[in-house]
Amino acid sequence: MNLIAFLFGPIYLFVLGLWKKNIMLILIMVVVYTILIIALAIAGMEFPRYLQVGLGYGFNALYGMSTNYSYYLKEKKGDNGWNPFKGMRW
Repeated sequence: MNLIAFLFGPIYLFVLGLWKKNIMLILIMVVVYTILIIALAIAGMEFPRYLQVGLGYGFNALYGMSTNYSYYLKEKKGDNGWNPFKGMRW
């Protein structure tokens, strides 16, 4: 896991030139948060703080896990596509 990407995710990917993958990760975050906010509003609940913190750590972990291999694909293979999880083994 890349510690710098974990701590400074979106900024670090833009610095590395992985802006396409960064935009996709940001869109994934926006969609997940929007769906949760709508679902919780329909249920009449507030967005719990622990869920917000957990999702934040989860998305930071996605940045940390995907950055090294994405940078490798960009520099060595010349692949700078939109899929931030291409070639990753979970």
